[in-house]
Amino acid sequence: MRDRVLKIVGISKHHYYYKSKGSRSGRSKSNTTLKQQGSQKIEVPNEKVVDDIIQVQSNPDLACGYHRMQC
Repeated sequence: MRDRVLKIVGISKHHYYYKSKGSRSGRSKSNTTLKQQGSQKIEVPNEKVVDDIIQVQSNPDLACGYHRMQC
């Protein structure tokens, strides 16, 4: 009977039994990013990282997608 009603209403058993925990999962946001410099990792403000990405993206000769961002 339950399965028939859920099919009529258009929801799955997963949605029917799901109970929210009231909080978001995952890491909380931060204001810094760890950056590899040689053998060390240093903390860099996120604004600096964004500026570096914008500078690299503005060069039309570097049209190779996300691969250039991971170095």
